[in-house]
Amino acid sequence: MNIKQMFSFAALFCIVLLSPSCKKDKDAPTPEPTPVPEYAALKVGNYWVYETYFTDAQGATTVTEYYDSTFIEKDTLINGKTYYKKVVQSLMMPSTSFWREENGVLVDQLGKPLPTEAGVIGSKFVINGNDTLLETISTLLPDETTVNVPAGIFKVRTIEHTNKIFEPGPNGKTTRIKKSHTQYHTTKGEITHSYFYAFPRDDSHFELVLARTNVK
Repeated sequence: MNIKQMFSFAALFCIVLLSPSCKKDKDAPTPEPTPVPEYAALKVGNYWVYETYFTDAQGATTVTEYYDSTFIEKDTLINGKTYYKKVVQSLMMPSTSFWREENGVLVDQLGKPLPTEAGVIGSKFVINGNDTLLETISTLLPDETTVNVPAGIFKVRTIEHTNKIFEPGPNGKTTRIKKSHTQYHTTKGEITHSYFYAFPRDDSHFELVLARTNVK
């Protein structure tokens, strides 16, 4: 799979140049169109429901009673461009964001794209105007993997997030690393993602896995 096609919504065309002396083979089968992945599934009415699992500091995982849901509520114009409003309804991590496809990649309302090749893209969360709390480097891993979740078995691509947390210390700021991830299927969108809280300082984290979905 061409990695740059991962977030593309444009159709893939094949242009064939024939010179006047070339004869077309009428018996040659018509090639099937190449499917184009739609990892974001940005269509109004699409929704996803996720079960929440918690892994404690000792590595024991349990399913919680909490469900998160995500849906594409509507499209809207921002600075003259059409974006899709993505709403995450969650007890612990609610959010609203806006996304569009631009030049074959997904871009949010701040102009920040998701990784589209086996490389990195950085983001920074700043508080109090100049105090950095968290820096994240997101890397698109090169290989597909298979995951088994309540909604089914899916081949996914993974974006791994390396999160550097800054904390005050007696001799200035100290840093520590925690990792999280997001996994996408070509047509069903986001299948799993993990997140954590800055405290406690152990490896405990939450994992959201797809329970059911409606993707047009």
